[in-house]
Amino acid sequence: LTAKIDKLETWRLTALSALVENAQKRNLPRSELGLDDELLYSLNRIVENNKAGTGDRVAALRLLANITDDGKQIREILHQQLGALSPTPLFDLALDELNKRDPATEPLLTHWKSYSPNRKNRVLQHILNDEKKTLGLLFAIDNKLVLPGEIGAAFRQLLKQHSNKAIREQAAAHFGLQNIQRDQLVTDRLAKMSPLKGDGAAGELLFATHCATCHKLGNTGNATGPDLAAIADKSPRALLAAILNPNQAVEDRFSVYALATKDGSQLAGMITNEGANSVTLMDLNGQQRQVLRANIQSLTGLGRSLMPEGFEQVFNDQQLANLIAHINASAHPPKSFPGNKPKLVSEENDSLTLTASNTEIYGDSLMFEEKHRNLGFWRAPNDRAAWSIKTKRAGVYDVHLNWALDGKAKANRIQLRIGQNKIVHAVDSTGTWDQYRSIHIGTVELDEGEQRAIMQAITPISGFVIDLKSVKLTRKNN
Repeated sequence: LTAKIDKLETWRLTALSALVENAQKRNLPRSELGLDDELLYSLNRIVENNKAGTGDRVAALRLLANITDDGKQIREILHQQLGALSPTPLFDLALDELNKRDPATEPLLTHWKSYSPNRKNRVLQHILNDEKKTLGLLFAIDNKLVLPGEIGAAFRQLLKQHSNKAIREQAAAHFGLQNIQRDQLVTDRLAKMSPLKGDGAAGELLFATHCATCHKLGNTGNATGPDLAAIADKSPRALLAAILNPNQAVEDRFSVYALATKDGSQLAGMITNEGANSVTLMDLNGQQRQVLRANIQSLTGLGRSLMPEGFEQVFNDQQLANLIAHINASAHPPKSFPGNKPKLVSEENDSLTLTASNTEIYGDSLMFEEKHRNLGFWRAPNDRAAWSIKTKRAGVYDVHLNWALDGKAKANRIQLRIGQNKIVHAVDSTGTWDQYRSIHIGTVELDEGEQRAIMQAITPISGFVIDLKSVKLTRKNN
């Protein structure tokens, strides 16, 4: 094989990688393959060439990873490709290979501030698959190399439910606390707003003036922020918390990033599109700008929402009631199926039974199936079940899931949210779609009165998620 760069076509590199991998399985020494240092140098030049085709760079890196004997050298090469300039396929390969070769967490986090939401999730998934690396992540949070607000809700829950007690305790210390001052602000304004009757028409004018830059309801606004019409929990407390305390639980895709270009431009906004070779940011004015990765000097996550704090100074109590009335009036209605009749689920005999029959059904695929009276065809990211529930008094409840999942289906994760409570559960097979089982999946601490319970799958989703018959909340001795 020639070491001349212009002769190292992608197909040659791919074929040689396959040959080397086969030789490694047969314990054939690299020296017998006829590879030399000149080839390694040429491959490294291809990998580092930002003007080369992505396919060429990926093939060259894969071959380098297969034939480089110097562990430190290949780890350094892989580490360099975790930067913001690397096209997505090259980043993914470098991440996979570095994760296999380096037991430390630090190399995966060096470029943390430049990672987009998708890349942060990829890195976190690798870290949480390894207990030692998970401890390394918590060490990084201790030392403020990673901010707690930069860890998404699903990953927070996995950390707080980890089998390792030390990890659980550290996660609770990092993620169990909230912005007490803003949380109290929400409570105080809710008490003042609750007696007021909202005027949806007046709220529509407020929405057009203050919210339409990022949100869309009906024919008004831009659909770059969260879809307000599709929000399942539209209780006054949930909406008020989202308005007055937007940084309490920021979805990764709505976080703010600061981007500096090589020509001196400084941008700040939310990543609305991430291609292999470019990133698109939307600023506070709703303007979008695409930047080629080759022109990015730095990309830094700021760990906060694009939606600013301070709306308590913009809206008085009546205006908040009007705005919330408008948002609720614009909600998408739930889907309708024979046998499914959504209703308020009130506590009886210290328990609440949330069934497929009494839930609101939303999403592209989710439907009510009469045979087992379950929710089935759960496979779309926006599929969700929403219940309105009412407790007699505040307390702690055990949560049991009744479900079925075919043995051939791949495992997915679901999340149950009730107020500030989040339970993440990996859905195991029950054998067939006709075999139902019940299991305890966690506990929740609920306030007194009406609230919303939402169940939704965590992306990415592989195949069908679950056939859900019921979720039962049983009050503990309190």
